[in-house]
Amino acid sequence: MSICPNCTKNIKPFSLSFSVFPLYFKCADCNVRLKLVSSKLFWITFLLYLLLIVVLLTYIPFFTEYNIGVIVAITGWFAVYYKITPTLFNKDNLELYR
Repeated sequence: MSICPNCTKNIKPFSLSFSVFPLYFKCADCNVRLKLVSSKLFWITFLLYLLLIVVLLTYIPFFTEYNIGVIVAITGWFAVYYKITPTLFNKDNLELYR
């Protein structure tokens, strides 16, 4: 996991305050605002995942027939987000928001 530049504690990906996430977020331990230097990875992953979910929900009748599309979409996004956070929140990509 990555470390907060202010309090030097580990950043837990699901305990952050995501009020306006791509612009800035708050560390759960010290409440200081942090921002991503580059959010390209987040937006590319988000758009590809959104495209994948739209295709799955449109062309696979299993998801619409049993009404599990929303559950699969939300659970899948949590899994994808958890996988990209070590790269997204590395120490070279975090800085204090001013």
